[in-house]
Amino acid sequence: AFADLARASPPGGSYFLFTFVVLVAWNLFSFTLSKTSFSLVGNSYLVSKVYFPRLILPLSGTLSTLLDFAVALAVYVVLLAFQGSAPPVLVLLLPVWITLILCLALGAGFIAATLTVKYRDIQHILPIVIPFLLYASPVAYDVSQIPVRYQTVFYLVNPLAALIAGMRASLVPGGALPPLAFVSWSAAVPLGLFASRAAVFKRKERSFADVV
Repeated sequence: AFADLARASPPGGSYFLFTFVVLVAWNLFSFTLSKTSFSLVGNSYLVSKVYFPRLILPLSGTLSTLLDFAVALAVYVVLLAFQGSAPPVLVLLLPVWITLILCLALGAGFIAATLTVKYRDIQHILPIVIPFLLYASPVAYDVSQIPVRYQTVFYLVNPLAALIAGMRASLVPGGALPPLAFVSWSAAVPLGLFASRAAVFKRKERSFADVV
């Protein structure tokens, strides 16, 4: 079993629930990133013929991913009830993790969308890169399973790690939040990336029609 391969000792006693809740978070990130990245090229006929705030295109993609996320959360509630457990108190932090994951995905997506307009190969490279990010994130394993001396580097290099760990702590009974310092870092990166990239995207939007 993959649980044995990953040597997981999941809180709550269910490896399936341990991985399921984080796959939900991962899908929220990866689907948002993909849809944002291809939002301009995929709607080139609109971008080139009609003027409107181009920022609407990448942001609109989050609606469908949030709908998928809501359906997955409903499945989580059923699984939790079947297990005879109740959501932990940390579930109150769920909106925080959702917001930060979306900001990180949108920020990275703004960069990819802007580059894809000029460099079309990005749309072929990104679907290959995203699955590798899955293995670099603590989805099928917990950060505590990584040697202590590498955990700091792991959190710093991958801001998504603390967000995923936080999502797991909010949904899996017995889960623990990552250290506050890493949570702060993983909050600062998405918010800064989203704000800065959205501003650049907005500034360059008039040029998209000329090259898309």
